[in-house]
Amino acid sequence: MVWALASNDYDKARTVFYWPLRAALRAFRDQRREKELDQYRYDLLIWTLRAPWRTSSERPPDPPAWTIDWQTPKVIRG
Repeated sequence: MVWALASNDYDKARTVFYWPLRAALRAFRDQRREKELDQYRYDLLIWTLRAPWRTSSERPPDPPAWTIDWQTPKVIRG
């Protein structure tokens, strides 16, 4: 985790090693989310570019799970 936060820089890794755990975990989470969002945008772009030549009804890629608002109540029908 330290090496990932330091972006493969040895001098920065020595600094990151002494970060408080909470700050390091938040930074790592933010870094992972940014990578997931970049990957989703890339997948969506590829899906959009292939749309004119698609013969089947291929669904667009699903967004990352953390983008879903967990605070909104779900409607339960029964």
